[in-house]
Amino acid sequence: MGYFNENRKLLSAIRELKEDLERKNRQFDSIRTLFLSNVSHELRTPMNAIVGFANLLADDELGAEDKKEFVRHINENSELLLRLIDNMVDLTLLQSGKVKLEKDKLCLNSMVDELYIEYKNCEAVESKKLNLIPCRGNVNLSNVITDKNRLKSAMRNLIECAVRNTPEGYVKFGFGKDGGTMRFFVRYSGKRCEMNGETKSYNGGGEYSCHPESGGLPLTIARSIVEIMNGRFWTESESYNGSALYFSLPLKTNGTLIERFYRLGVSARKHIAM
Repeated sequence: MGYFNENRKLLSAIRELKEDLERKNRQFDSIRTLFLSNVSHELRTPMNAIVGFANLLADDELGAEDKKEFVRHINENSELLLRLIDNMVDLTLLQSGKVKLEKDKLCLNSMVDELYIEYKNCEAVESKKLNLIPCRGNVNLSNVITDKNRLKSAMRNLIECAVRNTPEGYVKFGFGKDGGTMRFFVRYSGKRCEMNGETKSYNGGGEYSCHPESGGLPLTIARSIVEIMNGRFWTESESYNGSALYFSLPLKTNGTLIERFYRLGVSARKHIAM
């Protein structure tokens, strides 16, 4: 009798494992379909622009100024396309759990300035006439040790989300101290970006999904980076009819850099980039 009971338990356990495997396969298929749909949506936008303006350049009666403008649009959308491809590769690495974080010296104020220069003349900001507002933080908090490339990538993707979802008005970004962590923000006058169900990260046992028309791939990547760096990510609707994207990271301030910073002259401080 004991032998049959053991067999019955074993068969029951096998059935449960089989059902669990089938359920995970269905979940994976659903995630893969959604991911491919989002990626297709992201890639088509710059590709359509590149093809469209390239076809317009074939017009023999096109003036020199128009040609110059069309070439500018082609170049900007080509750069966007390259960033999207880099983002997809980055997301694959992030979700595989094989990312190795580096420890670099970074001046956060310099990072804010660099992001402002990068985005102030981009096509989306110019065409919508958005007011891009960089917010430099306290110099005593600006110099930190972190993975500077990952941190800058997270901010860059959040700024892209904000610009995408802001038809007019402003996009403001920066950082500040928040208790024992450093809080980074992107505030904007558009609609709130959010992920389906505010799900947890892949490494946290959850699944990624997002609305292409809202945050899309950039939001997914930014959140992935933040969680890989042991940070916290959240979105908010602001009381003044705006929205905001936030994340906080447990960053260490680099005291040596701060001391060196204050030994510099006033003119040198304005141009420091660590």
